[in-house]
Amino acid sequence: MIRQLLLMLLAASQLAHAQAQVERIAQAPVDEWFYGVADPRNRWLPDADIGKEMAVPSDAIAKRNGGYVWAMTSTSDNLWFSTLSNGWCGWMMVTGQFLPTRNSRWACETFRSSYPDNAEVDVRLPWPDGATIVQADWRRPSIHRHNTTTGEFFRVESEHPTFQAIMARSFGFRAAGSADGVVFMASNPLVRSDKSVYLLAFNGESGEFIDGVKLANYINVRRFRTVTHADGSQAMYVFVGSEMHSSAHPNHLLRWVGSPETPFKGAGNDTGFEVVGDLGSAGSGVELIEFEGRFVLTTWGSETLPAGLYQTSPFPDGGFTPEQPASFGKIFDAADFDPDPVIARSWLIGALEEFNGYIYWGAMFPNGQGFQQLVMDSPGLLFAAREAIIKAHRSTHLFRTDLRDENKPKTELLYGKEKLWAYNGQWTEQTNLLGVRPLFGDAGFGAFFNDYTWTMVKYRGSLYLGTFDVSGGMLAIRDETDCQLSCFVLRTLSEHATLSKEVPGFDLYRFDSTDRPAVAVTLDGFGNPANNGVRNAMVVGDDLYIGSSTYSNIDAEQGGWELFKLTAPSFKEMAE
Repeated sequence: MIRQLLLMLLAASQLAHAQAQVERIAQAPVDEWFYGVADPRNRWLPDADIGKEMAVPSDAIAKRNGGYVWAMTSTSDNLWFSTLSNGWCGWMMVTGQFLPTRNSRWACETFRSSYPDNAEVDVRLPWPDGATIVQADWRRPSIHRHNTTTGEFFRVESEHPTFQAIMARSFGFRAAGSADGVVFMASNPLVRSDKSVYLLAFNGESGEFIDGVKLANYINVRRFRTVTHADGSQAMYVFVGSEMHSSAHPNHLLRWVGSPETPFKGAGNDTGFEVVGDLGSAGSGVELIEFEGRFVLTTWGSETLPAGLYQTSPFPDGGFTPEQPASFGKIFDAADFDPDPVIARSWLIGALEEFNGYIYWGAMFPNGQGFQQLVMDSPGLLFAAREAIIKAHRSTHLFRTDLRDENKPKTELLYGKEKLWAYNGQWTEQTNLLGVRPLFGDAGFGAFFNDYTWTMVKYRGSLYLGTFDVSGGMLAIRDETDCQLSCFVLRTLSEHATLSKEVPGFDLYRFDSTDRPAVAVTLDGFGNPANNGVRNAMVVGDDLYIGSSTYSNIDAEQGGWELFKLTAPSFKEMAE
């Protein structure tokens, strides 16, 4: 009888999700007339906005610079999100050392960009004169508020000098959070010498700008989290620190101590945030969730410690403070799994979420980093680079950890490799250090170019998981991109034999229980192969909102980020 009931509930769950509706509700606007790499006629259109398409001259290409829905938060029925321009170009330029490149999908001008010197720009947003910037394909970031009840979109703007100054120094707003009716947007620095994270604060309902602040000596921010403590108080926390594989800057857990009226004043300081934890040499904190009175978090590692899964000491009754700070204990790291200790240092750990009592978490392997890490240790591999690039590559792995016995956490491999290539003067295939087979499937969920478990969110009793799938970009690199030696690693990966089996477009999976494999919701970016990643997802009301990333900025139809609304009926609605 119990088994029959469970089967009925499972069938109802699958049927409910089978009837899920997906609607694209927004796309990055055309915001540039593009004539060619470094062409002085290129013209950025600062007034372009969602739903406000700009006419394009017949001899120009419609360019959608908006590449990522880079951060998301919500207040009541308002979905807030920020966008990043040309994230694919920045990713390739910074980590792949791409030269200026154009094909049918993207134009990455890099150091030859004609923006803004020879383009019409918003005079309110001055270019940082004489500054070395992170990415020359940068365009002004944008922040949006979507009223999920009325369906309206609002571009969040302000003439306030602080707002304008921070917009001019912001690479893009990578983290968003809300507390006490205040929405925060946090940006990595655009100018390399700034070495600061920038924050903006807004009224979450009206969208009115309140204030902004610079947090010095940090260069990375990823995720805010608001929690309720044992005494009923609430607080918002955020990690700030270094970038991947680095401890060049402090890696701190901060707590917001400001107020809605003065968000960047409080506890005797002029930032509104206090340091309440120090990750030290563990590297940058990336994603965090609250689980049974602690934070559980993932890291991107440092020069001395691999990326891993950590947990804090228990929250004091009123939360972490400078007097009662968080301490951090490692649960698992890449060196506990990968048989090659050098490649293990190339791992990055990504999204995590609690589901039915377990912590699910995934890994990230961008841009041939395994090879890049390995060749620094063994330069001779440059003479056999093609073999090394393929064997050092890791597709995303998915794990889950049972923390019920805090003295003996148990980590399982759900999707991944039983055996991995390791190099010690010669290549050998070795069993992973857990000594286990994956419970549900191969690395990358069976796709070689699923590089990143990027987003996880619970919705309607299931766990949704979105990937970063670079197969579409790899096809373009292989078939139509002349980037010469600057993309040798990526071109070698793109020629891998399994590429013909790849389905371009992000994958979105759904777990309905802990004892069954994931179900594919989409394998092709909801029908758009240029959608290479699920960058953010958030539940607002009865709907799941999903923001994509893209490798395309000059494909008129498929280019630019997209925002989707997924609606699945509840069990009650199914019964009715």
